[in-house]
Amino acid sequence: MPNEEFSWTTKDQLKLFAQAWTPEGEVKAVLALVHGLGEHSGRYQDVARTLNREGYALFGFDLRGHGRTEGPRGHFSYTAALDDVDRLINEAQKLFPGKPVFLYGHSMGGNLVLYYAMKRMPTCLFGIISTSPALGTAKPVPG
Repeated sequence: MPNEEFSWTTKDQLKLFAQAWTPEGEVKAVLALVHGLGEHSGRYQDVARTLNREGYALFGFDLRGHGRTEGPRGHFSYTAALDDVDRLINEAQKLFPGKPVFLYGHSMGGNLVLYYAMKRMPTCLFGIISTSPALGTAKPVPG
């Protein structure tokens, strides 16, 4: 399961960390990963291993203020995040030309990919996968 690390600079000059896990053989499709709150892309190494065994690549990045990406911790802008997801999809297409790309998000990332689909769904995507999306809280969040 080869793992490559990447980075790119956003329009507002933040350096985003990204990584890809690629299967040994032919790549069937790519899952472009958006992780959850307080996580980072490296947490999905076991998911990548399972996907790779089945011929799927996993390509993810650390959201702003998470993991190895720059930015203030605990701050989140949906507009900037949507721009970053645009870039993730474009980079996935460059890295795996001609392969189907699915947008995959978990927890807050699941919420984000659903919002992305409503606001910007590009025709190049083959689908959206959203696991345990953060759609609401069980209890009100204190101020």
